[in-house]
Amino acid sequence: MVAAAPGTVVATEDGGPRDILETCGHGQLVDPLDVEAIAGALMGGVTDGAQWDRWSRNALAGVREYSWNRHAEKYEA
Repeated sequence: MVAAAPGTVVATEDGGPRDILETCGHGQLVDPLDVEAIAGALMGGVTDGAQWDRWSRNALAGVREYSWNRHAEKYEA
């Protein structure tokens, strides 16, 4: 979750980042093979002020609420 602290995350749509972004809503998932999608997500994250504010707020809230223990509990349930 340290990656959430900056306020925006662009991550590949496979594996752990999917779960973290779904929980915190602080970024965008992209196809790791789609260079245009990666570039667009990165540019949108730094040029769209409203999006940056939303991701930043969600990241700060998520980093306080999300923990690996909660993540494990979710899977156990």
